[in-house]
Amino acid sequence: MQSDWSKVPDESVLEFQYKQHSVKLWIEKILHIKLENEDLYSSLRNGVVLCYLMKELDPRLIPRIQEETSQPFHLKENAEFFVAACEELGVPPYKRFKPIDLGWSAWGAQGSKLDEDRGENMVNVIECIIALAAIVEREYEGAPHFNIVTKSEWTPKPLSNEEKDRVKKWLSKEKKSVGRKPGAKLSAAIVQKKLQLMAGNGVDVNQYTPNFIRLQSLIRGTMQRQEYSKMVRDQAYRDHVAKEILSTETSYVKSLETLIEVWLRPLQPDPKQLDAKSPESKLLTHDQIRGIFSDIEIIHRLNSELLDKIKSRVEAWSKMSRLGDIFVSLSDFLKVYTTFVQNFSNSMSIFDAVKKKKAVATYFNNCKNHPRSQSLDLPSLLIMPVQRIPRYNMLLADLLKHTWTRHPDYEDLNKASGKIANIATLMNERKRDAEMLSRIIELGGKITGKGSEKLTLGPSLRTFSKEGHFEDTSNSDLMLGLLFGDFFLICKDENSGKKLIYKDKIDLEIHEAKAGEGELEWEIVKVAKKKMVYKFKSKDTKDRDGWVTAVNKARKDMLEKKSSASSVGSAVSSKIKKEEHVSAEEELKRRRLGGGTKNSEVENMIRDKTLLESQLDDLQRKKAKGGKHKKDLVELEEKLRHDLEVIESKIVVDSESGIDGANSKGLKRKNPSTNGMSATVINSNNSTTTPGSSSSASATTK
Repeated sequence: MQSDWSKVPDESVLEFQYKQHSVKLWIEKILHIKLENEDLYSSLRNGVVLCYLMKELDPRLIPRIQEETSQPFHLKENAEFFVAACEELGVPPYKRFKPIDLGWSAWGAQGSKLDEDRGENMVNVIECIIALAAIVEREYEGAPHFNIVTKSEWTPKPLSNEEKDRVKKWLSKEKKSVGRKPGAKLSAAIVQKKLQLMAGNGVDVNQYTPNFIRLQSLIRGTMQRQEYSKMVRDQAYRDHVAKEILSTETSYVKSLETLIEVWLRPLQPDPKQLDAKSPESKLLTHDQIRGIFSDIEIIHRLNSELLDKIKSRVEAWSKMSRLGDIFVSLSDFLKVYTTFVQNFSNSMSIFDAVKKKKAVATYFNNCKNHPRSQSLDLPSLLIMPVQRIPRYNMLLADLLKHTWTRHPDYEDLNKASGKIANIATLMNERKRDAEMLSRIIELGGKITGKGSEKLTLGPSLRTFSKEGHFEDTSNSDLMLGLLFGDFFLICKDENSGKKLIYKDKIDLEIHEAKAGEGELEWEIVKVAKKKMVYKFKSKDTKDRDGWVTAVNKARKDMLEKKSSASSVGSAVSSKIKKEEHVSAEEELKRRRLGGGTKNSEVENMIRDKTLLESQLDDLQRKKAKGGKHKKDLVELEEKLRHDLEVIESKIVVDSESGIDGANSKGLKRKNPSTNGMSATVINSNNSTTTPGSSSSASATTK
């Protein structure tokens, strides 16, 4: 065996010294400490420094650190936790060391011991930390740069022959990437046949079956020990998360109590002494108090109940304890948080408004200075319920991640985690809607100018999708565009958004957007007449393309929604009416006389168009005569013109999509008869044609 490691050159030993020193410097930068020995074996072998290194990167990766103990089995756990954390961060298997590389022998239930002469290999440990450093530098902001020191930067201490031989032994056993992919599993019979072929006809492989069985037993034992090590880490993590849930819930409920008892209760009149109101109860109205504090008392009662249940479980915590069922039973009640979150922006607005009064500001300042408030102001306390559901979501996901599938808590945790995640999503949507509402109300109050008095944003608030600036190429004015689900609002921006002049409200049912001739230009055009209405210029191509895509998508969604609503209405109407049985002959007769369903739709729209044009002509004659109802006639004319443009847009769209089947070809037989019998072709225009006759002689059936 000496020949294996004695061939390792001294240059490789020197290279290992440079790597070990570089790792030492990197650990010192991360932990802000000074490691005593240049030889990292003595500093890292109990795993405590390694675990603190990993916790510095992410506290959740190491559930616990065994440091107040001298038991070898516990100290080996530190190394196992560090290696498992390396796996989670993405260190490849061939770069991860094993506890035995730090001298810990895998003796299973008998425990482990530290034996400097048994199996250790610091080369594998150093290579693992170098791989970890590369991942940390790539994925963590502010991480120290890792590089191998050079001769000019550091001079290694000369090693004795004994030390040099030890490093050479490590280097000769360094792990390498094998690059093999796992093959398909083979049955025992196939394996036996393969072994028989490899051994030859003169060898009976059956005599080695007991040895194969012992080998399989050893492999299974190794796998079970690995699974057990993972379970130990998962259980330690479950213990850690359960304690964190309890401690954070205790602190949270305590903050809610402070919010209610110190801040809210003095503002509310005492129901027992309605005649003698306290000075504080006169500061705010009932609506203002409700607007600021919302459902905080309901949330407090709910979480107090949740805390009692969590506390009783965690105080008697064991390996098979559960928490998931508690959150499943209370998850539906947690939806009360959505109302609170939706009202949060409004709460802050009311708070900012009322604290302008000196007496109210003094009261809030006194509450902040109260010992129970711990110098937290009202917004800092009110934001806690907004942050709590996402915190539940994170903690339950962590608990589920480290709960094995056979654990009694797994199913309930999985269900609870999904429900809490849905509530968190709903809260985000409600919060976004509330912020959107606040923004539109703010902008609506700034819009002035002719036509703005008719502007109503209310019905479209929940479909507000885009806001931004661009230039009107006709006059170089800076415009602000507000895109809603059914219209595109354009305002002239004066004084950096402090004043908005109403320009136009573009109906998306009859308008669309497209790229203009200029590089940064885009246009709003009428669909029916392909007539350009506006030409805008964006700051860059990304903004231009964004507006064109957003406008056309909003238009498409609106048309699909209307079409869907129309289809639903038709379906409901058909269910209300008594079903009429129509024979096949009658259906064919109706098609022949009516010209087909699709053709009828186009014809009906053309008739509607003609009727609208006639109504507009009559209206214009009435306007010419004048009168006291001229203003009403103008509004009616605008409505009729809008309806006409909608009809024209539909005709254009339906024509382009081929709804009119007049030009479609009829069905023809692949092999027309030639035995003297004429083959008849039925065309889509309900005419019959006999092959061989001229087109002028075709007979049309009426």
